[in-house]
Amino acid sequence: MQEGSRWLLLVFTLPTSKASERVQIWRKLQRFGAIAFRNAGSLLPNTPENQERFEWLARTIRASHGEASILQIQAIDDLPFRALEDQFRDARVEDYTALIEDLKKLKPTVKGPSSQVQRLRRRFEDVVAIDFFTSPLRAKVEEALTLAERTGTKSNLQERGSAAKPKYQKRTWITRPRPGIDRVSSAWLISRFIDAKPKFIFGTNPAVHKMRFRLTCSRVSVLAMKATGAPLKRYASHSIYPTTKSAPLSKRYTMPTWKTESLDVQKDIR
Repeated sequence: MQEGSRWLLLVFTLPTSKASERVQIWRKLQRFGAIAFRNAGSLLPNTPENQERFEWLARTIRASHGEASILQIQAIDDLPFRALEDQFRDARVEDYTALIEDLKKLKPTVKGPSSQVQRLRRRFEDVVAIDFFTSPLRAKVEEALTLAERTGTKSNLQERGSAAKPKYQKRTWITRPRPGIDRVSSAWLISRFIDAKPKFIFGTNPAVHKMRFRLTCSRVSVLAMKATGAPLKRYASHSIYPTTKSAPLSKRYTMPTWKTESLDVQKDIR
């Protein structure tokens, strides 16, 4: 805040025919964080940035055939400095409360911080920019946003399967009988990049073999794709999936089939 005058007061008038311009000015004042000072005008703390904002608004008003003046105010005799600070804090309560409500509506994601979280972060930063005297709600919103971002990042790491490979060692993998080159490639991927000592069986009914697992196999397939690089392409069919010793099978999860276009890989398979 600049030395001497603590406050800036913008006083202006517009012709009655300039209703749309009046609304635009009011919206700009709201965006700048100004509060109404009785019926006199709009008030902001005296900072270089706020001075520049009011000067820009004054030029806009004058360009619309209105009148505008910017006053620098040292003190107000019947309104202490602390009371004005509280008015600015109170003006931000609605903004922070709206952010808190929107954060409560967020749905869990496994793809990292969602675009919705990022939009809320930008909204929060806009509010902080006009929270001149640090509302008590700022820290609460910051904490909730950080938690939402951290939760998404943690889930994203789990989805990548970076820690899933050790859980898929010495597993039994099942696929349909009479495999073609695509499912043979899947078996090669598993033994080469996922399970060092796999066991493969052929069958059409996982329940017969007591197939049970906890992690979705898409994580394992993504891990295999990253390990092998460009020669491998993903197809829509599903064929191979592993057993584990955890929760009962509630529905069928399968590992996506992979097909190779690399002759070197096909030689390795043979």
